[in-house]
Amino acid sequence: MRPQLCRETHEVHEFKEGEDRTEIACGSSSQLLGQAIPLLEATLAQCEQVLGDTHRQALVSRNNLAAAYASAGDLGRAIPLFEQTLTDRVRVLGEGHPDTLISRNNIANARQKRQRPSLHLKSRTRLIEQPENHQ
Repeated sequence: MRPQLCRETHEVHEFKEGEDRTEIACGSSSQLLGQAIPLLEATLAQCEQVLGDTHRQALVSRNNLAAAYASAGDLGRAIPLFEQTLTDRVRVLGEGHPDTLISRNNIANARQKRQRPSLHLKSRTRLIEQPENHQ
């Protein structure tokens, strides 16, 4: 698995090596996002059915679906999925596991967008345009 930060939504998505679904999962176009969400929903359902709802790949699929909902602006569906993923990752992987930290980041981003969407966009844009100097 390799985590990737979406340039548009700033959620972290996880993909297997060689697999690049960032553009679809991040919803860089509304048409692709509209096609991606049903596929991500089906993928999650199949993972949970075959592997169980706490299997690592099911958790990755749930995170990716939540990120797609967030990209579509559906934070009412995204945040509970991010929260469920975090709860399961803490239980299965532990507090300090990198995937658990990814979940905490995604929840924080989604909650921030829900509370102050315009401020969230402005602060993210500022960070991109004026990165800190690390010397």
